[in-house]
Amino acid sequence: MFCLLDGEVFWLDRDNVKRSKDQRPSTPSEEKHRIPSIPILTSDMTPAPAYWFFNSIVVILQIDLAINLYTNWHNVLSRLLTLKEFLLSWSGLLGYMASNNAKDMLRYVHSHYEKYENEEHLTKEQKEILIKRDKLLLKYDKVIVFMLKYILHITCGLLTYVFILIFIYKCYKKGENYGKHPEIIHSYLPKAFESSMLFQLVYHTSIYVWYSMLLYNWSFISRSMLFNFTCLDTEIKLLALTLKQIEEWSVNERGVEGWQRAERGRELEERLRKIVLEHQAICRGLLDVGKNCSKVVFGILNLYGSQMCIYLAFITLIDDFNTRLRYISRYLITFAFVYYSCDSGQTVTDLGRKLKFAFYECSWVDKPYWFRRTIFLMNTRASKELVVRPFGLYDLDIGCIVWEKSSILTDVQVLKSGVTTHPASKFFFTVSLVIQVDLILNLYTEWGDPISRLLTLKEFILLWNGVLGFMSSKESKSMLNFVRQHFKKHKTDDKTSIKEKEMFEDRDKKVLKYNKVVSILLTYTLHITCGLVPYIMILISLLKSHQKGENFKNLPQILHLYFPKAFDTSLVFQLIYQTSIYVWYGLLLYYWTIIGKGVFFSFTCLATEINLFCYKMERIDEFNESEDKLRKNLRQIVLEHQSICRNIDDFGNISSKPLFGIINLYGSQICIYLAFITLIDDIHIKLKYITRYIITFSFVYFSASNGQTITDLGRKLRLSLFQCSWIDKPVWFRKSLLLMNIRASKEMVIRPFGLYILDIGCIVTVFKGTYTYLNFAKKLID
Repeated sequence: MFCLLDGEVFWLDRDNVKRSKDQRPSTPSEEKHRIPSIPILTSDMTPAPAYWFFNSIVVILQIDLAINLYTNWHNVLSRLLTLKEFLLSWSGLLGYMASNNAKDMLRYVHSHYEKYENEEHLTKEQKEILIKRDKLLLKYDKVIVFMLKYILHITCGLLTYVFILIFIYKCYKKGENYGKHPEIIHSYLPKAFESSMLFQLVYHTSIYVWYSMLLYNWSFISRSMLFNFTCLDTEIKLLALTLKQIEEWSVNERGVEGWQRAERGRELEERLRKIVLEHQAICRGLLDVGKNCSKVVFGILNLYGSQMCIYLAFITLIDDFNTRLRYISRYLITFAFVYYSCDSGQTVTDLGRKLKFAFYECSWVDKPYWFRRTIFLMNTRASKELVVRPFGLYDLDIGCIVWEKSSILTDVQVLKSGVTTHPASKFFFTVSLVIQVDLILNLYTEWGDPISRLLTLKEFILLWNGVLGFMSSKESKSMLNFVRQHFKKHKTDDKTSIKEKEMFEDRDKKVLKYNKVVSILLTYTLHITCGLVPYIMILISLLKSHQKGENFKNLPQILHLYFPKAFDTSLVFQLIYQTSIYVWYGLLLYYWTIIGKGVFFSFTCLATEINLFCYKMERIDEFNESEDKLRKNLRQIVLEHQSICRNIDDFGNISSKPLFGIINLYGSQICIYLAFITLIDDIHIKLKYITRYIITFSFVYFSASNGQTITDLGRKLRLSLFQCSWIDKPVWFRKSLLLMNIRASKEMVIRPFGLYILDIGCIVTVFKGTYTYLNFAKKLID
């Protein structure tokens, strides 16, 4: 039997775990077969060669940059360039210092492969998880090598170095001083060395080699970190999958002999022992990951984030197009590293919550006492979230990107039909790309007009909203499938009480209300006033201009776009272009009609399930007729509670894209609409934007109020578990209720991408943003 008191069966130390792993030595052929074909994994490549050379160049750069900052202090751009180089040198030094941590992370990846490739009996689902792991490792390897080796190294290192050599050769031929020339790093060069060719060659070659080593080090440590995160995610997924399969491990089946029951009990003990060891290994691995990746994450989020601020400053302050393009490419690459790091941390956090739910939702009700007690112990440990905290300063999650963006801004100033597919997807995507290029040209040509700038920004947000709706097709299908399953599961019959019938009637009324409201707002109001009517006016204007032989100028517009003058006389171009825009706008509204209905219907069904659960907890005294009936009803209550927790968690993940689009992108549109309402005097334009403002705000309000409803009902569910009649119930009933209470202690909230809680406070945030954007728009026009 398991012994849960002396701690020797489950809570093994590192040496015991290591001995259990080393029972079967691996051969070189197996090692080659297990590890993917990634050089950083299959070879013994060590990071950061030439230790003394790298550190010597760092010291020289620090002195050089300090002198440069002192001599060019009055030049603002030179100050920013020097600060950028300071950050680059510090990130290089930090990357060098993190090389040993990168080795430890790669050792963890190797041990992970050895551990799971020794498993002989893998299910189909487990093999799929391991295959996804290998694909993700290969993707990270290719992406990082491409960004650092092929883009940054070539564009910012090799090409610049070649230009420097050509410049030095030309000056040497002409007998001139080596004055202003291309630079890999903006540094200070004494005038005394402007005529020395040998100094120039040695200095710039050293800088180029140092910069290449910097990229080499960061390529090594960033891949190590992402590989480590991927393997940790895989272990959590495999453990969660194992917990889902517990239902198949039955012990006390009818018709089973005593010796067979004892054999199954021993098998269950051994499986549970492996689960405990896996859980311990995950918790231990998370601590090791947090320690090893602290320097790397700190460098990416803090130093890289500071570099993003400076890059954005150069993008907005420098007029030279080539320089601006260079800093845009650097900004995108740096942001990609920040995003990958935050996304990896967020994935670990989300999978930690999934693991916590898996412990609670596993089939523990009909298992022996020692099994339930062990699950309870692991559930207690799982109540602490699995998060990565670099140096204990902050949680590594997707919220770090929001913090980076806010710091940058501060530094720089449908159910019946089942029709859920997105038609004409290729057409929509192609037109979206054309509109994106068109808006960029429009922004460039009409930059001097503040109103035109605001109009172009409005169309940019509308375009991104449409693309987000296009990308949310799978999510809308999943939400509507959940609604269909809910309606099949919760139907009225002869056993349904009056109270439950009232709940179902209220649910049906809300679903019908949302169906009508969304259709009226998008299909009839927006589509007719902002799509169909302008399109008809465009066709009439085109016909009149064609009959008069005039150019097609000052036409009504569905979107504020740029039209080349070369096509002012082409009727065919105008008809094709304007018709494509109208169809694209109609598809956009169709997509968001389906998504909006899916979101609001799902909210309604979730609220109904929670209300039904609370009603059943109030009627718990009606099941006191016999212990068998009480056990049966308690099992049903536990399963329903697990289903509610699982549905809220799944809905939070599925609805992240739609809710992010409604709260953030729709909220940004509200700000611009209010700016036009207050700044433009034309009454017709004001009415048009007032209509759009009301429709957009209604979507934000419905989403925020439904999120608040789920939060309030979650608190009501927690109170119903505590306030039910449990005092006179058996011990097994109270223990099961205690487990449900532990799970219910975590609030039921919806977090789009984990950034914020969806509640009525989101409307306050939108109003604050509206006030800020309105002041910004007034200053822009003044």
